[in-house]
Amino acid sequence: IPLMIGLLAGSILAGQTVSRTGRYKVFPIVGAALTTFGMWLVSHLGLHTSHLTVSLDVLVLGAGMGMTMQIMFLATQNAVEPTQIGTATAAVTFFRSLGGAFGTSLFGAIFVAGLSHWIPVLVPSTVAKGLHVGGSFSMSPAQLHAYPAVVQHGILDSFVRSLHTVFLVGVPLAAVMFALTFLLREV
Repeated sequence: IPLMIGLLAGSILAGQTVSRTGRYKVFPIVGAALTTFGMWLVSHLGLHTSHLTVSLDVLVLGAGMGMTMQIMFLATQNAVEPTQIGTATAAVTFFRSLGGAFGTSLFGAIFVAGLSHWIPVLVPSTVAKGLHVGGSFSMSPAQLHAYPAVVQHGILDSFVRSLHTVFLVGVPLAAVMFALTFLLREV
């Protein structure tokens, strides 16, 4: 919910300001900076991080994404001839979908690789052998709570460390996005 609140607030703020001023280049730059910072913040979450800290961190991430996502449609539409606006909008939508699929696959693979590494290290070997980590690995809270506390902690710590790696890999990718926003021409 905090991610979506940030995304909506960032998008509304950017949209309203662009409508009033006609200027939009600043929003992808600020949004990319907030996204990069938000990814870095989220990469530091742990087992004992408070709900407030998690909420604030993902709020920052969402605000950055909100300032960037819709403005890129506007920038693309402004950069093409009026007869090509539909084609340009479709291209942005296509590449956003393609990027989402690629990103999900990449980060999912990094996450599963992290789990494959950390579960044998942090979970007692007798239990770790029974946990088959793979693309379809899932565990409900009820299944998790069926294990002794030490096993629960090991599984949860494995998830946290794996997610930490996912977001740390995302930070330089977001930083590249930030650098590329400076090349955006305001038309």
